[in-house]
Amino acid sequence: MQVKSICGIDTLYYFAQSNEAYENAFFDLQSQLEAQTKLHESDAYTYANSAMIVKLGTTALRYLAKDKGVYWFRDINEYFKLGFKNPNIASYQHNIQIQLQGVGIYTIGLKNLLTFINDELLKEITTGLFEISRADLNCFVQYDFGFVTKEMFVSKKKGYHIISEFGNSKRTQTIYVGKKPFFLRLYDKKIELDKSDKAEIMQDYFTYHGFDLKEPIFNLEFEMHRVHFKNMGIRTLEGLLSNANNLFKTAMDDIRLIDLTTISKKDMLNNSKNRAKTLEIWEYIKENYSITEFLQYEIDLKRIPQKRYVYDLPKFITDTHELIHKALNNNIVLSPDLITKISDRAIDLYGEIKENPSNSSPRIATKYDVVIRDKEDDLIARYKCTKDDELIPYQLPFKLLGTKELQHTIKRLSKQLTTATHDEAKTLTQQLKIANNELSKRLEVM
Repeated sequence: MQVKSICGIDTLYYFAQSNEAYENAFFDLQSQLEAQTKLHESDAYTYANSAMIVKLGTTALRYLAKDKGVYWFRDINEYFKLGFKNPNIASYQHNIQIQLQGVGIYTIGLKNLLTFINDELLKEITTGLFEISRADLNCFVQYDFGFVTKEMFVSKKKGYHIISEFGNSKRTQTIYVGKKPFFLRLYDKKIELDKSDKAEIMQDYFTYHGFDLKEPIFNLEFEMHRVHFKNMGIRTLEGLLSNANNLFKTAMDDIRLIDLTTISKKDMLNNSKNRAKTLEIWEYIKENYSITEFLQYEIDLKRIPQKRYVYDLPKFITDTHELIHKALNNNIVLSPDLITKISDRAIDLYGEIKENPSNSSPRIATKYDVVIRDKEDDLIARYKCTKDDELIPYQLPFKLLGTKELQHTIKRLSKQLTTATHDEAKTLTQQLKIANNELSKRLEVM
């Protein structure tokens, strides 16, 4: 059996043990928030929490909310969330919480995020001990699990018998087996992407790994929480990463997908389904699970790309509000007459631009130090550096590329297609399709 799969960690939450320097850092963040809150409350404009931006060192963080005594922030790129607690309250709880976001994991990689957060951002306020809180170990597979029903799962352990099934009369879309602190989630990833704001990133991610976007893609995911890790003798982040493969394989044995044709009806009636053989696909996924490749991707932290987005009217309004707040914060008086003049000029400028549109790209090229130009055909290629300074070709999601580089990428992929094997050609064709669609969108805007 040969099934394409991508193994990894889809979600990761952990705690950081704070040191003596944490108290000053926390109250500095709190004072920054209080100052901005007073400024916003004195203004006639409505504002969202995200309008308030603080700095931890040189890193800007958007404020999200305060929940159960913890102040939550998110980085500007939306790669991760940080929670900070008053060190003088609830001393039995951790002061620092970290939650990694899927956008960051599937663009710059898990290892880059951990290196940046642990070794750079939080270095001065932590002891270097990081305790695991939650991890979702997963495997994306190019396989249709739509035939699976809840009757096909068995487990010898108590608590794993709670099974929920969602879908329609023809096929299963999502199945949950077990409950917190440990449960399995098996679902149709393509259906989920239809409702996801990171659909394009994930489609690029799948294509890069050779998946056919026209074929079924399911996600097999075990959600594990702190209590489960303790029962498995794992406490730290390092312990999780070094034992992830065994954790996943043990989970696959704890909850099995069986072939009901290998047991009798009597066995089923007597609750003896454990005698049934495990389905071949389940054994295949278990035996081939490894996060080694998932963790290998590593680039210089200075090369981390900034998030790109389509600049729309709501974003313009938000930026305008923030600019006004910035003016007030710096004691710049904005009279009603001045605001009226600015508004009138903006309307005039909009009319001028609409009549004479610019041919500039709607997206900005992401800066990346390891970019090599091929002198023979002027193609641009990106590379990641290993610890041994080896350059390995790397393809950023097409939506993050500048228009010029996207055009070069299309040329490069087309050239590779002429000498590709049958299997390679299938993947390259998918990549070309996505890249050409992205280029077409930009040309339409121009």
